[in-house]
Amino acid sequence: MDKEIEYVWNTPWSFGTVLYLLNRYLPFIDAFIAVRMFTADNSPEVTIIFALRAFFSLIIRLAKSATQYCHVSNPLLESQAAVPNVTQVVLMVRTYAIWGRKRSILGGLVTLALCTLVPAIVICYFEVHSWKYVTAPPPAGTICFATGVSKIIFLAYVFLICCETCIVVLTMIKGVQHLRQTRSSWIVKMYKDGLLFYFYNLSMRLVCGEKYLVLIYFSQCAPLSTSSSRLLHRSATKTSLDCVRILPIMRFRAAIAPIFEIQGAIRIALWPTMVALWHNPALWLAPSTISQLFMAHVWGALSRGYDADPATQDLKRKLIYDNAHGAVLDLGAGYGYTAKYLDRSKVTTYIALEPNTLMHPAIRAIAGAAGFTEKDGTLLILACGAEDTTVIQQLASVGQPHCIDTIISVLTLCTIPRPEATMQALVRDVLRSGGMLLFYEHVLSPRADVARAQQFWTPMWRVFFDGCRLNRPSHLWVERISGWDKKEVWGKEGESEENVWWHRLGKFLKA
Repeated sequence: MDKEIEYVWNTPWSFGTVLYLLNRYLPFIDAFIAVRMFTADNSPEVTIIFALRAFFSLIIRLAKSATQYCHVSNPLLESQAAVPNVTQVVLMVRTYAIWGRKRSILGGLVTLALCTLVPAIVICYFEVHSWKYVTAPPPAGTICFATGVSKIIFLAYVFLICCETCIVVLTMIKGVQHLRQTRSSWIVKMYKDGLLFYFYNLSMRLVCGEKYLVLIYFSQCAPLSTSSSRLLHRSATKTSLDCVRILPIMRFRAAIAPIFEIQGAIRIALWPTMVALWHNPALWLAPSTISQLFMAHVWGALSRGYDADPATQDLKRKLIYDNAHGAVLDLGAGYGYTAKYLDRSKVTTYIALEPNTLMHPAIRAIAGAAGFTEKDGTLLILACGAEDTTVIQQLASVGQPHCIDTIISVLTLCTIPRPEATMQALVRDVLRSGGMLLFYEHVLSPRADVARAQQFWTPMWRVFFDGCRLNRPSHLWVERISGWDKKEVWGKEGESEENVWWHRLGKFLKA
């Protein structure tokens, strides 16, 4: 209750607040109504609001006979049949939220509601008005005794089953993706409770009573069954509504994620950089050198963490080990971790292109462990940028054009200057015919909200990460280069669409 006061009553009202209150408190009312209608004693005078006495302390006598009471109760039955649709709306809102508020999902859910919930309400209206009552003879003790009723109500339950099945399918698709990324207790609870609720409620709707078979809904048990379902809805969708509140926080956390990475970079690299500046004050006159020094410390820690991730290892192995061959040019080699994923039997030369000379010792060590050394000519470290294609040709092959069999770019196109022109020149002048370009890059997200976050953070991100830009559609630039025989681009499996570092992988074969 304390959380409800904090997060519901003390916050500005919204559509979600109204849904929460309707879903939370209406089941108490209609459950009492149903019990009263089907358990009250025969009496010449009955009080239709008896079941609401605890809530309103108001008794109104609306009928003079049991039969009259039963007909007056028709609107109550209609409300009991229609009000559960509030819960369907809650489930739809939850589904819309966990799918990142995609317009396509919203359109699909609205269409689903129009095709299932609206017909269900209409069917309930006609079914309730088809009831015929008599006063129950003693000792039945039941006021509302139906002698005739249409069986059309089962169609309404077919519509509701179809609606909930579509919702649970959409939920589980996203659940598989989320549970691959995290085992947070509330996320597990959201999907587990949703699935259990679906199967329990499905069984309630398929079978009602011992005498009636699947999809045949017996009218006398309708209100009681509906009420039990509503109480279950209240419990299950409380988690849904809580999660709808949490998901915007997830989006907010995703949007501000770069600040935590920047904080980590400062914690890792600020002190050693300041020590270097203390010992060599002349560095203050060379901002680019300071940036490289800072980045050398940052990337030393981050690249070890990335490379230790089993999912990243498997991803690089499939991309690089299976495809790289001949003379390999590694753009922005960093600490040289790409060398670990090269098949030594297929790769003749590893050419590490890294302008930051502070990283060269690590390249030699890691490449040497993979079997590539400068002594035997299988390792060549170049300190130029990727845009210096003439220098690359001269140093790599004594001026011969088209000397590279494989170009690899791992988290590099975000940093190199003039990336479109640079990649076109590399493919045109350096990569030989039949050669391959392999890349693994974080790129501009197709989602407008994530792209806005990327645009917002890029100016600050560039300062701390040696010119890296979060907002480059590098994969699209590569696709637009002419001369490809085969193109293949895919995403990182299980990656959240809200990730500010949204990744694309590519394999391109030059004609």
